[in-house]
Amino acid sequence: MINATLTDCACQRGWAGEFCDVVCPATLTGRLDLAVLLDVSGTIASNPNKDQDTFDFFQALLNEFDTVNQVQLSITSFSDDAVVDLPMGHYNEPDLFGAVNNVDWVGGLTDINEGLQTALSTMNTTDDVPDIMIFVSDGFDSFDPGAIGDNAADISNAGVDVVSVGFGLNGFVNFMALVTVADNEGANVFTASTGDELLSQTTAILEALCTANAPTRMAFEHNDPVGEGRFNNK
Repeated sequence: MINATLTDCACQRGWAGEFCDVVCPATLTGRLDLAVLLDVSGTIASNPNKDQDTFDFFQALLNEFDTVNQVQLSITSFSDDAVVDLPMGHYNEPDLFGAVNNVDWVGGLTDINEGLQTALSTMNTTDDVPDIMIFVSDGFDSFDPGAIGDNAADISNAGVDVVSVGFGLNGFVNFMALVTVADNEGANVFTASTGDELLSQTTAILEALCTANAPTRMAFEHNDPVGEGRFNNK
């Protein structure tokens, strides 16, 4: 444990969670690349609690992964254009959450396509490592909404699975765009109108991330019912 709220877990393959108690087929290879794509445009930035809501959510979610040994992670934010706030790599929790806390809430318009392309560019889709993206936005694009489907197809064809999280003030989200980004996988789409509602879905979103890539990977056999051997000693 690093402090009262941050921990660096070290789970064995196929497990995640602060206490390595979450079955996670996406980590069966011992590695997972996770790209975080965050909308920082005007409609999101107008939420007065955006900073704390986002930080609390990502602290709760990303603290469930072993980002030091198993999971590489990148953070991309977008509004009129897109910026890589944290390149793909292994990070301890203080560095990771420092990056989340330092995301610049630019405001302005929303270029979802630029965000998708930039987040994809942070991933190596030619290796054997599972690739998953988490997309957090209200889903409203200011430039070319019709191109979202093409970019989502490019991401899917590259072998990347996407979990969409629609976070909009007063529940105002473009659900169809969120579904399109998630390659029409309804089980990988979540919506929230408040920080508390977003935080309450952390476990469900974690499970979606852990199983998103599983059908194309090796089968997982859960033969450790009492939890022995889920931890790697540090």
